[in-house]
Amino acid sequence: MNDQQAHVESALSAVNAALAACGELSLDQSGDFVRDDSYPLTYRLEVADAAPIRFQFYGELNVWVGPFSEVLVVDALDQDLITSAVRRLLTSSIRLVHESKRGRVTAWDEEGEWINLKTMSLGRTTGPHGESVFGPVYRNSP
Repeated sequence: MNDQQAHVESALSAVNAALAACGELSLDQSGDFVRDDSYPLTYRLEVADAAPIRFQFYGELNVWVGPFSEVLVVDALDQDLITSAVRRLLTSSIRLVHESKRGRVTAWDEEGEWINLKTMSLGRTTGPHGESVFGPVYRNSP
């Protein structure tokens, strides 16, 4: 196994640990995630009424919310940080605001707001302008 494969396996293990902490199945077993035939390895969350979230696995874990909003970049070997951040993201409410050339992503949970990012869409527009608010995808396990 080369270094890149080891990084991907480490990040996958950490994301699966976050899902298990929420009482859910692993990425490969869950019906909530679809694996893209793309490089780097990418899983998309496909749950009705949930924010559009993508997980990309490479030398780090990149997490995208919405079309142009990279909200997390974590070294693939930092399993504890990946597990806690992904668990928190999946159990948070998320607001996406889309305008013609910019947007904003915010996420909050019972501890308060923890993501608040301005984004640029580089002049590209997708979908209707406005605001979308999504509840948590999962609840924390007891």
